[in-house]
This record gives sequence, C-alpha cells and structure tokens, in this order.
Amino acid sequence: MLADIIIPQNISEIGVSAFENCSSLPGIILPSKITNISNNTFAGCVKLDNIIIHKDITSIGANAFAGCTGLTFVEFESAVPPTIQSTSFDSCDNLKITIPTGEASLKAYLASCWNDATLLKIPYLLDPANLPAGYWIEYTTTDDQPVQFKNINPFYTCYLNGKCVALSRSLITSFGGFVSGRERILTCTLPESVSVIAEFAFDTCSNLKNVNIPINVSRIEKYTFRDCGLTDVIIPENIRYLGEGAFIRCSNLVNLEIKPGLEVIGFGAFQYCSALTTLTLPNTVKRIGEDYGAVFLGCDRLTSITLPENLIDLGDETFTSCSNLKDIVLPNSLSKIGHRVFLGCSSLSNINIPDGVTEIGEYAFGGCSSLSNINFPEGVESIGECVLEYCYNIQRITFPSTLNTLGKHIFGDHSYNTHSVIIYCNALIPPTLSGELISGYNAGSNKVYIKVPSAALNDYKQDALWKKYSLRAIEL
Repeated sequence: MLADIIIPQNISEIGVSAFENCSSLPGIILPSKITNISNNTFAGCVKLDNIIIHKDITSIGANAFAGCTGLTFVEFESAVPPTIQSTSFDSCDNLKITIPTGEASLKAYLASCWNDATLLKIPYLLDPANLPAGYWIEYTTTDDQPVQFKNINPFYTCYLNGKCVALSRSLITSFGGFVSGRERILTCTLPESVSVIAEFAFDTCSNLKNVNIPINVSRIEKYTFRDCGLTDVIIPENIRYLGEGAFIRCSNLVNLEIKPGLEVIGFGAFQYCSALTTLTLPNTVKRIGEDYGAVFLGCDRLTSITLPENLIDLGDETFTSCSNLKDIVLPNSLSKIGHRVFLGCSSLSNINIPDGVTEIGEYAFGGCSSLSNINFPEGVESIGECVLEYCYNIQRITFPSTLNTLGKHIFGDHSYNTHSVIIYCNALIPPTLSGELISGYNAGSNKVYIKVPSAALNDYKQDALWKKYSLRAIEL
C-alpha cells in the first residue's frame, strides 16, 4: 500500500490516473514544474487530507480529486484561478479552499469557470466582510427568505446586519427584477455599479417600502415601480427620464422628492398615486406626459403642485380627477394646455392662463365646479369642445381677440346651470364654431349673454351659429 511519496522536482508531468485509488496516500507535494493535474490523478485517495496547488498550475482535470473524502484543505497560491472541471472535487464534502487575499483575487475566482458548489468551499469568499462592491444586492423580505433575481444568478445568500445579501459571480451593472419572490420584498439596495434598471424591474413589489436608485442610473424605464408599496421616494440628480407608468398606482407614496436634473416625465408616471398631497417639479423638467399625458391622473389627494418655469405644454389628462387640487401656477413658458388636463379638478377655484398659451384642448377645465370666472388671454387661437363642461358655477368667461376656433358645447349641458352667464368674446371676426356653442340653451331661463365688440355685432348676428344666442355689444 502506497503511503508517503516524494516526487522529484524535475518531473513536469503526472499522467492520467497516476495515483487513482491510492487509499493510503496521506499527502503529496507537487513539483514546481507541474502545470497540469490530469484527469483522475488522485481520484479515490481517501486518506489525502491536504494539498497545495502552486501558482504555476493552470488546470485541474475531471475527477482529479473525486472521492477524496478525507480532503479537508486545499490551498491555491495563484491569484489567477486554474481551470477546473465540475467534477474535479466531486464528493469532497468536507473540503475548505483557501485563496490569496485581496479583492482582485476574490473577483478573479468569482468570475472563473468554477461552479457554485466549488466556490462555496472558499470561506474567505463567503465572509460578508470580504464581499467586493458591485457584486452583491442587499435586501429584506417579509419572511427573511431569499428571492430569485432576473439576469443575476447569485450563487450564495448570506445575512449581513439582519439583511439578505445575494452574492453574484460577476459585476452587477444591470438589474432586471425578480423571477420569484417580488411580493415579499421589503427593501432593496442595489450596488452603485448598476447603470440600468430594466422595465418592470420592481413591478408589483407590493410590500416594497424603499429602494435606492444608484448614481449611475440615468433613466427609470416604463412601469419600473408599478403597484409598489413605496412610501418615500427620492429621484436623484442623475435621473433624466421617467418612463411610462414608472410609479403608477403607488398608492402609499406620500413623500416624493425630485431633484434637479429630470427632463422628461412619461405618460402616466404618477397616475393614481393617491397619497400624494404636494409636489414641486424642478425647473429642469421640459416635458410632462411624453406622447400622451395623464401623469397625475387620479392623484385625488394632491392639493398643490409647483410646475417648472420652462415647461412648454401640459399633456392630455395631466391632472384629470385631481379633485383636491387647489393651488397651481402655470408657467409663462406654457404654449399649450392639452385635452382634459384639469378635468374633474372640482376644488380648483382660480386659474391664471399665461399669455403665451395658443391652444387649449377639449374638456380642459371640465368638471372644475368651483370656477366662477375664467379669462382666456390674448394669444389663445383655438379652444376645444366642452372646455367648461359641468362647470355649473361659472358666471363669467372672457375669450380673446385672437380666438379663431371654438369648440361646441363649452358648458356641456347648460340646462343644469342655475344662474346667468356672461361671455365676453373680443374677436372682431366671429370665431368658427364646431357646433352648437351651448347645449341645452334656453333663451327664457338659465340665460347666457354673449357680449362682442360693437363693430362686429352685425357680423356675429349674421353668423349661422352665433346668431342663435343673446348677442350684445361690449360696453366700453
């Protein structure tokens, strides 16, 4: 039976299965000229308890140490791991592997071809104190159990300061979300190496209370945080773009802070964030409601919002059903108010439309039942239909001299109004109407008085649609 053996230092190669099933072999020192450990070289050496893999060894063959059940310690001297096979240490259940200390060595072994089962045999690698930045995600769950990530295959999950730490085999630069367990996520801290958070990444993480957004991320894609349980969100300076529905239906979101830097807010980004009460948008924001609008649709507790100074247009339905919105200042840079922007804003009692606005969409102020007066300033050329539908308390309206087209049914059905309304239309040329100006108009009750420039009174009276109403000259 073979016991101790000394291999001469001038030996440069050991053949396949050279020591296979040498069950009494307790240890061996490999010559420095050996660069390869062949297949099955030490397979079945059950008494072999330790071995040093010197720095010049570049590969270890299949089953090289398979069945070495007594092997408890292997030291790798090189910071560059040799190539091994999935069965190189098969059945070495008690094995601990040491590698050179340092982050470079640790990253090299993580990125190696070694399988997860072999990497788990490296205590240095599994110590949270040694985890390299960018290689792990820290999170908590409702049941303290691990979750499964998309596009990231953590080979090991440990606990650090009461939180799960999922250790990845490669630098994490993109976060795709979760394969399973998203509904159990409470918090999630992504490494600063992440530059991309994918669409739907945190979608339906209903218990997620807070999340960090790494400094290298410049975009939050569509539906990234849809239906999350977030209560507090800070959108940092580096974010330039919020995608469609980014925070839609985050109904617990109370505190939202958007740092200067954001430029575009996509369609429905904060739709149905019903816990929001106040918000300030930084002056860097240029577009609200990319492609469509509805950014704050259904934010029914929103009472005030500060818009950016350089905003050009408000997308369709931006504030639809914001029934508690009372305070809003429209910036002088605004050129367009889209369709249904303030539809259902029943608490809005005053609105100052800037002089630069040229177009106002249909139903723009529909359902603003607290409005009693509204002045469409000089410069407005087009106003859509039903612009003041269900504004039952409206008493005075002023249209500018620049108005060219005016939509039908500006009040909706006026028969519900309980008082008279005076309309001042300052256009010298009767604006083109798209249909009946006032639905439900009754000359004997709920009267509407339309006052026009005296020089144009006859032109209005000859117009097929305007002449149906009570026309009077504006008193100078």
